Amino acid sequence: MTASQQPPLPEDARLGETAGEWRFAGRDQQRDLCLSLARQARREVLIFTQNLDPHSFNSLELYEALKQLALRRPDPALRILLQDHEPVRRGGYRLLELAQRLSSRVLIHRPHLQEHREHRENFVLVDEVGYLYQPLYSRPEGSVSFHNPARARQLGHFFNEVWQQSEQDSLLRRLAI
Repeated sequence: MTASQQPPLPEDARLGETAGEWRFAGRDQQRDLCLSLARQARREVLIFTQNLDPHSFNSLELYEALKQLALRRPDPALRILLQDHEPVRRGGYRLLELAQRLSSRVLIHRPHLQEHREHRENFVLVDEVGYLYQPLYSRPEGSVSFHNPARARQLGHFFNEVWQQSEQDSLLRRLAI
């Protein structure tokens, strides 16, 4: 089935229930899908990103959804692998503020290996079943699924492999003086 023949994503897509994969194109659609996944998260959100694109990741709504998730969980509920921290260091990123405020529940790491820093894909993985996948971080298009455990496991395996070889980004931690 081609993208033009694909039925539209149901507005009431449910994480862990609505099976299938849908294409998205455009920053607004990407932001809305990311928010929908985050609002439905119950356990964990993993973000593998080049630069925490502000249009997708800096909305107040996403911040609130992820903050509520983090406050409900005793363990880290949000882990972010950030390849390029320079734009984030300049400030104004809500998820950086959240990581600084809830430092044991929201973690930001930087890949240690250069090959991982040069990875050009972005993805958001939610509760090991749902994801938003962007093959090229510079293009706001890709696929989303609210229930595809097999593909989610693949992305999760890659994320955890990189996470094991990453380090907390000390340049992003707030200094308490």
